[in-house]
Amino acid sequence: MKSNMKHIRKIVSLVSVLCVVAALMCMNVFAEENDDAEVVCEHTAEIIASNISLDKDITLKYYVKLCDCYKGAKMVFSSGGKSITKAAYYDAEADEYIFALTKIAPQAMGDLIDAELVFDGEIIATKENYSVLENCKNLLEKYPDDEKMQYLIKALLNYGAAVQNYRDYNLDAMVNAGFEIDSVRPGQDESVKDIINNGGEANVEAANITFDSENKVFIKVTCDYEPTATINGVPVKAIYQEIETDVETEETEETEEPTETEENITSGIWLFYTDGITPDNFDETITFVITSNDPQTELTYSVNSYVYSMLDSQKASMRNLAMALYTYGVAVESYLAA
Repeated sequence: MKSNMKHIRKIVSLVSVLCVVAALMCMNVFAEENDDAEVVCEHTAEIIASNISLDKDITLKYYVKLCDCYKGAKMVFSSGGKSITKAAYYDAEADEYIFALTKIAPQAMGDLIDAELVFDGEIIATKENYSVLENCKNLLEKYPDDEKMQYLIKALLNYGAAVQNYRDYNLDAMVNAGFEIDSVRPGQDESVKDIINNGGEANVEAANITFDSENKVFIKVTCDYEPTATINGVPVKAIYQEIETDVETEETEETEEPTETEENITSGIWLFYTDGITPDNFDETITFVITSNDPQTELTYSVNSYVYSMLDSQKASMRNLAMALYTYGVAVESYLAA
């Protein structure tokens, strides 16, 4: 009888232990599934890399590791006394946040940039005194045997220096110093330009390109009313009395900025712009059609058409700028074809 009681007590004790273990296991399971459970934050905020991206514009990208508690952080870029705040986009595959400073003007590639990662009013990471030029130098040093990469970066800096010279910008610190290359002169096959039925009520007076953060082709039209037009078949809005760039047109060596005078308003100056054009498409022909004319006026043009037209410019800085832009486009095409 005593033996049976001892056996029963052992069974009861074992069942009790199993019940306790089961209870603890249940508690653990529920703890893992509890949405309100406290998550330990590592407070990670680190700028791990920076590099340039060459597309329609020059962009400097900053790659950042962020823990969940810093989601929503923004980056403040400061340069030359001006600041701009940018949000990130998330690269899930790399588990990185990317902050992009876009539309950097070619003449400003040597300008120093301060980047501050800010969350809830607090600076949580910084990268100071960086620039497109510094990134280019790093690439040249990192890839000494990559001839196409070397040529591309030097062509980019060559173009930036040509814009610096043309705009008289920070001439004491040319971005291509030590990395100079000879520019390529385009052949006559790049001189694509064709215009038909011009001289109607909406008259195409000039074709031009911008040398700012993006390269765009635009045409100047005079008309007493708002003309309508398409670019490569897509309707575009006319811009009235837009301040013109200070680069030369094919028709004149001296392009003056229009002013808001009654005479100018009466003259009816209208501009039609393309979107920014990537360097590998500088040779792409663009068709402008003034649809409000009868018959319609049609102009076929390209970035390289403008470049070719400037080879005989009386201004050396304009000739050098045109050839530097062309060389940059050739270098990008060569790099992408590798």
